[in-house]
Amino acid sequence: MQQIVSISDARKNLSQLVAQVSGQDLTVVIVRDSLPEAVLVPYQRVWDEEKIQNVLWTQKWNELLNAGKKRGEKWTNKKLTEQQAYALVKQA
Repeated sequence: MQQIVSISDARKNLSQLVAQVSGQDLTVVIVRDSLPEAVLVPYQRVWDEEKIQNVLWTQKWNELLNAGKKRGEKWTNKKLTEQQAYALVKQA
């Protein structure tokens, strides 16, 4: 659920807004001169999204590392350990 609040109302009712955001999983968009300026969201949602981003980043890193190892193995004509792959990257 989303609520739109002017910056002056947000300033007056910040404590109440924070309680609503955290208690009801509410998103509050703060506007100034009818333009969105900031968003209040529950911290747990931010934390969860960071965890998801870290998982995705780790998956992408592992895909790139495996692709690099395969290319290195093709280039050297032998199987490489992870340490050997890192050593080849450092030499390049």
